[in-house]
Amino acid sequence: MRKRKRLKPFTKCIAKGKAHKQYEFGDKVGLVTGGKKGKKIILAIKAFLDNPFDGHTIEPLLNQMADNDIQFPKELAYDRGGKGKSEINGVKIIIPAPPLKTDTFPKFFLSIILMIYLLLFKIF
Repeated sequence: MRKRKRLKPFTKCIAKGKAHKQYEFGDKVGLVTGGKKGKKIILAIKAFLDNPFDGHTIEPLLNQMADNDIQFPKELAYDRGGKGKSEINGVKIIIPAPPLKTDTFPKFFLSIILMIYLLLFKIF
C-alpha cells in the first residue's frame, strides 16, 4: 500500500503535463534575484495563488520592483515555460532554445548554467 502525504486543505494540485512528473502540489512562486561578485539578493518575490501561465508571472514581479523603486535589469533569464513576450517594460526576456537532437544533456545543461551565470554578474 502506498503512503500518501497529508496535504493542507489550501494546497492545490498543479498539472504539469510531463511524463516523469504529471502533477505537483502547492502554489507557484515568482522570484527575481540580482547581485554582484557572487552575492545574490532578492529583488522581488510573489506567491501566485492561482496557476497562471508562466509567461504571465514576469510582469507582476517587475511591477513590484517599480513600486519599491528598484532599477530594472537590462535582461532577465527565464525558463522555456515563459515564452511569449520577448520584452516587458523595457526588460529583454531571454529564454533558452530547445536542445538539438545532436546535443548531449551535459553540454546543454552546461550552456544554461553559463548563460545564467553571465546574466547574474552583468545584470546591472
